[in-house]
Amino acid sequence: MRHMYYVDMDGVLANFEAEPNAVERYQVEKDFFLHLQPISENVEAVRHMVKSGQKVTILTTSPNKQADRAKKEWMRRHLPEVKKI
Repeated sequence: MRHMYYVDMDGVLANFEAEPNAVERYQVEKDFFLHLQPISENVEAVRHMVKSGQKVTILTTSPNKQADRAKKEWMRRHLPEVKKI
């Protein structure tokens, strides 16, 4: 049976918490989200779900359009199997 899964990006797929002063930086630092390290085991789990035919939607929010672009590029780099965030 095919299921629908919703997965958060920041802190689940991208390691937001590992960045020093992340809360102060993310709203103003250009490409902040693009440079977050992936949480490998979670990225692999999502990759496996997509390959097994499950529907996966990534949930995330952004403070501005530049952050939107950075997050989309992060997804294209690390999880191209997920077509859209």
